[in-house]
Amino acid sequence: MKSKAIILFLLMLFVEALQAQGLSQKNQWFVGISGGPQFGEAIGRGINVFNRTTAIGGLSLAYGLNEDVKLQMELMFDTRTIRANSLLRGFYFINDTSAALCANCDYLYDVSFTTHYLQIPLLIHYAKAKGNFQIALQAGAYYALLLSNTYDGVEILNFDSTGLAAYPHYGLVPGLTVTNFEGTSINVINTYDAGILVGLSANYYLGNRFTLTLDGRFQVGLVGMYENPEMPEITYKSYVVRFGLMYQLQQRNP
Repeated sequence: MKSKAIILFLLMLFVEALQAQGLSQKNQWFVGISGGPQFGEAIGRGINVFNRTTAIGGLSLAYGLNEDVKLQMELMFDTRTIRANSLLRGFYFINDTSAALCANCDYLYDVSFTTHYLQIPLLIHYAKAKGNFQIALQAGAYYALLLSNTYDGVEILNFDSTGLAAYPHYGLVPGLTVTNFEGTSINVINTYDAGILVGLSANYYLGNRFTLTLDGRFQVGLVGMYENPEMPEITYKSYVVRFGLMYQLQQRNP
């Protein structure tokens, strides 16, 4: 009796899978959840940047435009962590009339940032299926809104009075000045980011309208990290690997 019940149950699953394979993507809605590691690669001009692996994850909503193409929007919680470092020993102050060297003027900047964004990608998802397996190409753009930022580090200025004598208009004070950074930053990190993305997705259809997803994505930010335009220009790009599950909502009646 028990073996018959098991066979009946497996038969029901098989029939459900066959029926699910016949579901059309066109004019259908999909919801999903996904997440995984993000391998950041911030790029700075005039400053050293050290990147750290973080995480990204959230929700997806997609609509089937036809059997191969879906329009997909996501809400992703995006964490980024970098360390920015710069060291100058002796440098020029440049103005309209001179470019004299301040040999004993030193500058050290060494700060780590952890930022949290709400990222909103909008992308086209083009897929071709063979049986229950599907390969898809993704391309689109994203907008990211800064939720919070913390930093930890130090900035040290050491100016020689002789070297600064020719530059009174800069308002710099000779001697050693140390500024420590810790906690939540204010008016430092840009309040938003925006960029483009491309990716490849491998999906496996489980039946009963569920699909396992594995995404590999490359994202390029087009907005500088710092809010102050006088700060070094740093932009952020990343490689993302995400695992997820998509669910196709109830098929509409013709």
